Amino acid sequence: MTLSKVTPLQIKTLNTMLREIKKYKNEYGHEPTTEELSKILKINEEEINILQTFYKESEEELQRLEEEIKPFSVSSLSSKEYNELVSLIQKNKHSLNETEREILLLSFGLIDGKKWTIHELAHKFSKTEERIRQIVAKSIRKIKKQEQKAIN
Repeated sequence: MTLSKVTPLQIKTLNTMLREIKKYKNEYGHEPTTEELSKILKINEEEINILQTFYKESEEELQRLEEEIKPFSVSSLSSKEYNELVSLIQKNKHSLNETEREILLLSFGLIDGKKWTIHELAHKFSKTEERIRQIVAKSIRKIKKQEQKAIN
């Protein structure tokens, strides 16, 4: 199940399920079984399995995206690399939409010199931290793709 195939109701149910799992774990010291979750949430076990699979796939995708972003951490760049990154972003920022551009520029400190945290960006743009990470990764991929097009 991809994110595009998930309904808003499923996202809401997934969030509720995660809260209930946490509550259950705090109370009983272990995670509930699928059957227990089904009773708590009042939905069938098949839907629980679908949501758990989606959550696992999302977590794996998030880890992959975080690994993809790591090399672009501003704090780990030399001043030369940082300047090259700024140049690359400035040169290719037209390939991004307004939100992607602003999030990327703020996350790398390219607007006001302050590197905004994922948490700060999520609050500013009224998005989840996971969504901000996805936008940053997507923006980086777009810029890389644009640069490759220019080279070829």
